[in-house]
Amino acid sequence: MRPEQVLATPLDVTNPSDVHQAIEDAVRRFGHVDVLVNNAGFGLFGALEELLEQDLRREFETNVFGALHAIRAVLPHFRARRSGHIVQVSSLEGLAPGLAAESAYAGSKFAMEGVCEGLAEELVDLGIRVTIVEPGPIRTEFGAAARVVPPAIADYDSSVGRALDAFAQLAGNQPNEPGLVARAIITAIESPEPPLRLVLGREAVQAVRGEAGPATRGARRVGEPGHHDQRGVRAPSDPDNRGRTLKRPSSEDAPSGDGPRT
Repeated sequence: MRPEQVLATPLDVTNPSDVHQAIEDAVRRFGHVDVLVNNAGFGLFGALEELLEQDLRREFETNVFGALHAIRAVLPHFRARRSGHIVQVSSLEGLAPGLAAESAYAGSKFAMEGVCEGLAEELVDLGIRVTIVEPGPIRTEFGAAARVVPPAIADYDSSVGRALDAFAQLAGNQPNEPGLVARAIITAIESPEPPLRLVLGREAVQAVRGEAGPATRGARRVGEPGHHDQRGVRAPSDPDNRGRTLKRPSSEDAPSGDGPRT
């Protein structure tokens, strides 16, 4: 990617003025905005009873209100062009939380899932699409930046304590590669029928199909033909292979070309 194709700007998503300024700077630099990707957020893990209120508020100010600030700032530009795509990075925990210690984080993700479902209905006649990305564990620094509160109340040792131990063991060993997750998102954005939900990674696909029930009926892969009205669910592990962990393909399987640029 060439330098003139990139604009880096300071941005605190919890500050609406920062968000509006970043959007305006992007429009001035590039003429318009095609896609908004809401990826800012952090994890807060521990027993809900023991979490500090200031941490709970910060979790929702960042994960929920930060995303809302960005969406509200970009919508006037999208409406004016009758075109645009909002990509909300959620999590498997936004659909099917499977462990203790996730109540606060899952709550913030559930909140944005509901916002995006309703928003898709508001925007469907304006040429603006909404996609909720629901990945399983991805090998990033997310865990290192998370706020983790070990239980002080013994009653939570067997649930929250064990879950936090599992999180610690997973750090650095997450099965899904971020580059392939990015590729799947790009494929969804470029699809003529982008999904409302994009479930990524074998773990997420299996959990959603096992626990979400009717919500996943008719799930199909990115690019698979069929009617779509921004209500359906697509649950690929990558654009080509359903139900597999997102790992780097071998040289025999590697696609031609340069691949996605981020």
